[in-house]
Amino acid sequence: MHFIHEHVSGARIIFGLDWSPLIGGHPEHLGQQRARMMDATHYVLTGNAHGCALGIVRIEETIKNASPSVHSAAAIFSKKFPHGAQACLMTMTDGACWMLVCHAGTVLSHTDRWYADESQALDAIEPIRQRFPALQLHREVMHDAPHWPVWLNAALAEDSVLKRVRYSRLGARKWLCLMLSIVVTGGAAAYQFLYKSDTRNDALPVNTENVWRQSLREQSAHTVWHSYSQLKSVIDSWMNIPLLPMGWRLTKIQCEPAGHGWSCSARFIRQHRLAMNSHLEQVKPIGWQADFSPLEDAAFIWRVDAGVATLDLDQPWMRMDWMSYLQRVGVAYEHIQIGQAVLSPIKAPLDSQGLPLAKPSVFPDWTQRTLVFKAPLRSFASLERFYMPVRWRRVVLSVDHQAPQAIHRSVLTFELIGDMYESKAQ
Repeated sequence: MHFIHEHVSGARIIFGLDWSPLIGGHPEHLGQQRARMMDATHYVLTGNAHGCALGIVRIEETIKNASPSVHSAAAIFSKKFPHGAQACLMTMTDGACWMLVCHAGTVLSHTDRWYADESQALDAIEPIRQRFPALQLHREVMHDAPHWPVWLNAALAEDSVLKRVRYSRLGARKWLCLMLSIVVTGGAAAYQFLYKSDTRNDALPVNTENVWRQSLREQSAHTVWHSYSQLKSVIDSWMNIPLLPMGWRLTKIQCEPAGHGWSCSARFIRQHRLAMNSHLEQVKPIGWQADFSPLEDAAFIWRVDAGVATLDLDQPWMRMDWMSYLQRVGVAYEHIQIGQAVLSPIKAPLDSQGLPLAKPSVFPDWTQRTLVFKAPLRSFASLERFYMPVRWRRVVLSVDHQAPQAIHRSVLTFELIGDMYESKAQ
């Protein structure tokens, strides 16, 4: 179910697309392919190099052929609020409510939807809030166009325009004829190639090692990990947060990678009635944001530009007995979990016939496994000599004043979740 409204510029804004994540390279090609398969007429992409989502819709013919451009309201919102987890509840004058949730500029599945009233929308957003405790909620009321929300009434950009799906109007019979034509043509070409071209010249030899090295270096640019110093800069930002600021109590800090930096949030709960929002504002570090929704909870929102490192896939990683190392420092950890090793998704280059080239033995095999660490915050320093490349996906600090004191337990407990890369020479 979707609704279309007219923007002050004359363009049309559409609410209510079907969204799904895109995994893999070439998102534009994958997005159009999936939109065509779902028989959509238009599509739009949101996100960045680290995460992308596809929104599709089928628009009636009278709207589709109209001259003004059509923009996605969800894409506009995701571009205006690209950091952390952001949600929007927009109530119409008739009571209907539009709900949208984005994370790091990417629209989440099962959002960008309409509900009969705001209570139903809040029920639908609750499971998402549990996944993203630092979720910021924007409440809006939809009146006439001059009184639209600021983010929706601003100048429109090209990246929110719905693109037409090429060939989406072909019927099933036309698609069948086209596929049969391709099969017949391909069969004839294969016959000519296999049986009628004995006199063709042999293809020039390919330097497999050079082709593989170039492919691995290109893929290395998209394979990132976080060094100890980069992760430490994220945790160092926590030192600006007070534990008990004037009637409020810190309960949790959570940071997740966003591009080349980290998006962080610190959650507080109100301890007594004399604690005011203004008290928490007084201790908010410069450049950070504060969120006071709902009334008894609050959050600091900030970003850390820690940077990332890229993994050289054409070179083996340094040798390290990392299991023994974790066994030695494990006494200071409440919990260490190591997942099973799986092959890293490395794409093989193709030869002149479109077949994958065998990887030369000079290049290492790469695997990755999930790591989960849980320990007192003071134990984080033991990771300084853990010289393994890890792409950390989440770092969390929990504050529990009732926690028992022990070498592996503390009031301040941090948890790390990530994927470790490991190389193995052939």
